[in-house]
Amino acid sequence: MKLVTFLFMLLFFAGLSCAPANAADVNVKLIIDGKSFKGSECAIMRNGMMFLPGKPACEKMKITFFYDDAKKRVKMMKKGGVSVILFAGKKDMNVNGTKSFAPVAPFSAKGNVYVPLSVFERYMGAASQYDGKKKILRVINNTGKSSEIDINGEKNMNIDDIDDLKDF
Repeated sequence: MKLVTFLFMLLFFAGLSCAPANAADVNVKLIIDGKSFKGSECAIMRNGMMFLPGKPACEKMKITFFYDDAKKRVKMMKKGGVSVILFAGKKDMNVNGTKSFAPVAPFSAKGNVYVPLSVFERYMGAASQYDGKKKILRVINNTGKSSEIDINGEKNMNIDDIDDLKDF
């Protein structure tokens, strides 16, 4: 009985880990405004592009997030301005009523819809820094109360310090 319980717990907690969505994906620890994500809510690097788990990331950044599973449609709205509509599996997008294209298509995996980091940066006011050795992505949010965090342990950075951050 103890062996069965142990195996169940092992499988249960393994399912909560940040496992890759597919073999080519690289899991990346996600930190938004100094707060770490846990379990399966990690960022994913796929083919050199970074993706954030849409709903959990939006919640931390105080961005309204809707997902219509039947239409595979994501809608993100930044308070006081930008509205972005994307479609899982398609590069088509709509920004404030104007048709556009995302650099890469969002995708569904592990119970989340993963949205390109570039969409958060370009339209939602986020900035980011990626540490490839440690596989950590730090995101600074310009939509909530926090606009300044200790991003590298040496100095505080503001959203205006975008030139100090690495691009993807």
